[in-house]
Amino acid sequence: MTEPDVLFAKHGRAGRITLNRPKAVNALSIAIIQSMHEQLCRWRNDDTVQLIVLHKVEGKAFCVGGRYSRDIRFRYR
Repeated sequence: MTEPDVLFAKHGRAGRITLNRPKAVNALSIAIIQSMHEQLCRWRNDDTVQLIVLHKVEGKAFCVGGRYSRDIRFRYR
């Protein structure tokens, strides 16, 4: 079974998002963006989550947006 491309966890007051695509330099995909959006909406309604931490698994790059970075900007305007 393969690991998901993005992992979510809650640690105390923090919601934690982990990009999990080290072989693809943690590049964003539409599926990752949709998963993050859904989780952020859930955490928005959770009074116990006070901050969001975004990080990556191993590897050199934090995140490569590529063509999807424009999609993220469009979604949150």
